Amino acid sequence: MSGPAPLTARPGGAPGPRCGVCQTAFEAGDVVEPCPDCTAPHHRECWDENGGCAVYGCPRAPATLKAEPELVRSHWGEEEKDCPRCKGRIKVAAVRCRLCGAILSETATGQGASSARSSVPLLVFLGGIVPFTAPFALAGGLLWLLRANRWRRLPPSGKVLLGFGLATATLSLLLLGAVILLGRS
Repeated sequence: MSGPAPLTARPGGAPGPRCGVCQTAFEAGDVVEPCPDCTAPHHRECWDENGGCAVYGCPRAPATLKAEPELVRSHWGEEEKDCPRCKGRIKVAAVRCRLCGAILSETATGQGASSARSSVPLLVFLGGIVPFTAPFALAGGLLWLLRANRWRRLPPSGKVLLGFGLATATLSLLLLGAVILLGRS
């Protein structure tokens, strides 16, 4: 950094100007240099590490890169997903599993498994509406639900949909049975 002569810190480290990069007060013996354009004081090492001035808008400030915001994938308000390695519940936006430490890539985030898992409650609900498929929806939904304690891992919307699906299948099955019994008499 070239420009005006280096500044010296106040004697005894008295409170004074601070470095724009590390935000510490200058102490006696520190090599303090002002920015050639805005005269903001910096430690020489801080200037070099930052790649220029720390003052926003200064022509000597390093260029900032604007990253595109990452869109968080979710399904019907789902805030959690299964870790592909340990199957524990973690936040949808997580890039590392807090339980097992697995680094999650875009392909390994379990989005395909999550959407397949979320489609089962919908299939149970739709199958439960039709009286002739209600027994299959009820049996399939209960078997799917009881296997590996899947109820805990469902998002709230999936729990509601599966509950309505099982209830609808049960009601459809009871109505079908009543129609068959009344038809015989």
